[in-house]
Amino acid sequence: MRFFIFEAIVSAILAFLLGWFAPLLLLSVSAKVLLTLALTAPLEAVIARHYIRKAVKKIKYRDLIVIGITGSAGKTSTKNILAQLLGTQFSVLASPHSFNTPSGFSRTINEHYNGQQILIMEMGARRVGDIAKLCKLTNPTYGIITTVNPQHLETFKTIENIAKTKEELARALPKNGFLVSNAENEFCRNFKSEAKIALVSSADAPETNLLGAHNALNIAAASAMARYLGISEEVIAETCLKLTQTPHRLELIKSQNGINILDDSYNANIDGAREALKVLRSFGGKRVVQTAGLVEQGKNSYNANFALGEEIAKNANVVILVGETNKTAILDGINATKETAEPLDVYTVLNNAEAMALYPKILKSGDALLIENDLPDGYK
Repeated sequence: MRFFIFEAIVSAILAFLLGWFAPLLLLSVSAKVLLTLALTAPLEAVIARHYIRKAVKKIKYRDLIVIGITGSAGKTSTKNILAQLLGTQFSVLASPHSFNTPSGFSRTINEHYNGQQILIMEMGARRVGDIAKLCKLTNPTYGIITTVNPQHLETFKTIENIAKTKEELARALPKNGFLVSNAENEFCRNFKSEAKIALVSSADAPETNLLGAHNALNIAAASAMARYLGISEEVIAETCLKLTQTPHRLELIKSQNGINILDDSYNANIDGAREALKVLRSFGGKRVVQTAGLVEQGKNSYNANFALGEEIAKNANVVILVGETNKTAILDGINATKETAEPLDVYTVLNNAEAMALYPKILKSGDALLIENDLPDGYK
């Protein structure tokens, strides 16, 4: 609302200054947006700080258990699993959706905190220092670090910077705290903390009905934290059998026409995509994957999408490639496996609407469709 008000003011000023000379007015569109953003940025920063201070004050003197969860993948799923486990004994507030920034923290507290005993705060990062800032706001006593992999390399530049940032949660925990970390990841195994550290692997996970081998690690981490906070093994085991899949994270949807849809559209990294494709391979009928590829990979973009192409060729019968951004790299990866992989039908489209138009032609009852990563606006 504030942006559109400022935009209207800027538009009026530009119209007055430029008159109605059409070519200049057309050229002013991008300038108008940039000018509006420049004018609103200081105000938005002040407003954001106000709401953050309000949230900090709201929980400052509360006897609140704070658990921070970070990692390159699996944060939201682990958060939701942990909330279901701890919810058997405590009143729990988990940050909604993927609220994982300072503004997300302020919205979580200001809009949803009503005296719950436990706050589970997802912590995201795009730059070194982002997790440390969130820890200063939330003061977590407990933490989970899911994994470290090449996500957001456009801003982090190196995987070492990613690891350094995730370790900020470990280093923020107090001596009486508890950290669960990933025994299967080299970086996570070597994180330092004053808190007690438990390393878990997929083998530690209780039985579950959730899809994907990667969920075993998420469940193992959440179970270790729940166990430490007093949830019994029996309750953990029973709850893990009733866990519900996080929406858009390898969520199985049975369509009315008998097609199995694996919705993994929220986000994607090569490890998660590899596991999703393995799940796709377990289905009968035609195995179709729709993807726009992996983004925010920086200099590793081509290699990551080449690897994705290789995995697609190993596990699918049909691929629908959406957009131009990663098409060449994925196709190169697919072509590199032609001599060893099964035949693969390839369709290329410009957008999701064109992809959906192909469904009646490609899919029938008993087939499976994996939707892997929907690119954000700004990518073609």
